[in-house]
Amino acid sequence: MALLPRALRPSWIIRRWAMYQGVRSESALFRFLALFLIGRTQFLRTTSMRQGVYGGSRGWQAVAGVFFLNDMMKKLTVKEPEKLSTETLKAGQSVLITSIPPAKRRRKRSA
Repeated sequence: MALLPRALRPSWIIRRWAMYQGVRSESALFRFLALFLIGRTQFLRTTSMRQGVYGGSRGWQAVAGVFFLNDMMKKLTVKEPEKLSTETLKAGQSVLITSIPPAKRRRKRSA
């Protein structure tokens, strides 16, 4: 278990500060730090929401739209996990769940 919660760890504080400074300022150094520390896609998503949706920039609105469509496509195309069995247990009953042991490497290659 970690000694500090995630929000108070120095690495998270630095990342949050860099993102805040990088997205909100015009400084190329802070924008590069935000891009490097938080990742390209998160940086683009945050910037497109702030400057496009809230700021009114048409180019950034298009980028935000691409992110929105991508998220919707992921939600629509994800398969639901298949339920194999649903049973109600009464007092004193138990269930034993087993799985097939994985094949050894030699058998995988030959198969």
